[in-house]
Amino acid sequence: MQERDIKLLENTAIRFVTRLDYYVMRELISSGFVQKDSYPVMEDFQRIKKEASQAGFTEKTLSKLDDIISSRSKVMDAVEKYADIIEKQGISVLCKEDRDYPFSWKELSGMPPVFFAKGDTSILSGITLKGAVSIVGSRQPGRYSLYATREFSSKLSKQGVAVVSGMA
Repeated sequence: MQERDIKLLENTAIRFVTRLDYYVMRELISSGFVQKDSYPVMEDFQRIKKEASQAGFTEKTLSKLDDIISSRSKVMDAVEKYADIIEKQGISVLCKEDRDYPFSWKELSGMPPVFFAKGDTSILSGITLKGAVSIVGSRQPGRYSLYATREFSSKLSKQGVAVVSGMA
């Protein structure tokens, strides 16, 4: 796995493990401690925390910085777990800078800066032209539902339509 992917996994793990939210990130970006569209990792947060006393951060941000730093072990365990799953399952890690990141997503607010994809990621760049479909179903589908889902998704993907799942 590339070093870049490990950093993206670390950033993702920090966000999930510590529930790092938009408001804290916005404050870190507006203060100049984090660059917009960057993927800060543990060492970045440790540096920010050292310099935080003169930054005038809100209590919420200071508390979240403490939470991130104290969660280092959990974050790194999650990175290891994610990396193992990604390698075993043949999953790709994509971010806004990647060629296959959907162009239309770059223009929309709220789209994920990092996401994971399985299969041919080159079709993602064509979402604007060919479209995408999300198939939502039950956590305990019946046999017919599984059959129909396979049929629909297979036929759509053969036409170049991206089949997207939030994996809820």
